[in-house]
Amino acid sequence: SRSIQHPLDPIIATLTLTGLKENSEVRIFTRDAFGNSDVELSGNETVTGGMFDYTYTYESPLPVNIVVVNNEYQHWTLENYVLGDDDATIPVQQIVDRQFSV
Repeated sequence: SRSIQHPLDPIIATLTLTGLKENSEVRIFTRDAFGNSDVELSGNETVTGGMFDYTYTYESPLPVNIVVVNNEYQHWTLENYVLGDDDATIPVQQIVDRQFSV
């Protein structure tokens, strides 16, 4: 953990999502201070290249919800993922949505 090694330096960490289908939309949310509503931390409406990076300054463990949307694939959601003080990579496997029609 970097917070133990250098406790006074700001800690910059990156969450990377990999395996994303072209033109997927990614959103990362947390709850407001009262736990009443979602606050968007980051997002991109048209991911290309199969990856999405969210770089943040770590202050304390922060639970987030991650949503990946693409009309040709089932929505992918990861709830209560905790952003920590180290870089992390999450592989995403999007499943074809057989109900979608062009």
